[in-house]
Amino acid sequence: VSVSTSGGSLVLTGATIETTMVDLTGVTAIEINGGGGSDKVTINSSLAQNVTLNVGEVVLNAPITGAVAGTATNVTVNPGGSVQNGLDVAFVDATINLAGATFSGNLVISKSVNLVGDNATTKLTASSGNVISLSGASFGGSNSVTISGIDFDGNAGAAAAGINVPATVSVGALSINNGDISGFSLYGVSVFG
Repeated sequence: VSVSTSGGSLVLTGATIETTMVDLTGVTAIEINGGGGSDKVTINSSLAQNVTLNVGEVVLNAPITGAVAGTATNVTVNPGGSVQNGLDVAFVDATINLAGATFSGNLVISKSVNLVGDNATTKLTASSGNVISLSGASFGGSNSVTISGIDFDGNAGAAAAGINVPATVSVGALSINNGDISGFSLYGVSVFG
């Protein structure tokens, strides 16, 4: 494992990064570059730093409050983790698995992904706005978003829509399977594009 620090940044690079302990005092950015698609990083404690995780698999058990990026093709978000962090660390066409729990919404999806819940036990909710909004210039006619096994709860009308696709977004396919959508003040699903 190569560990380097410079100007408040921490970079870990190597073919195998296992149980590497690093003091994060003064570190404002963390970058982990794995050696292959089978590398896995698990976040068990909250991080305030900007984090880039270029590894095959990421498990989120706690939130990251700084900016998040990465190239993970398989992401798991467990209770305590942030679904938006999972979306941000995911590579195009990645699968983001949500554990059976209730997660806060107001999420932005800006690339092709598969968002998979644990059927009747995974719920996304929001107290205002939309639970999920599709956004971004990276969408095009061939990009797709698949959402399965997730219930959407609008908090008795507090949230406007479960899923919102504005006219500015062109998406090839939006698939929603095996989930209930209820309790929104305007729409369960709104597609204006």
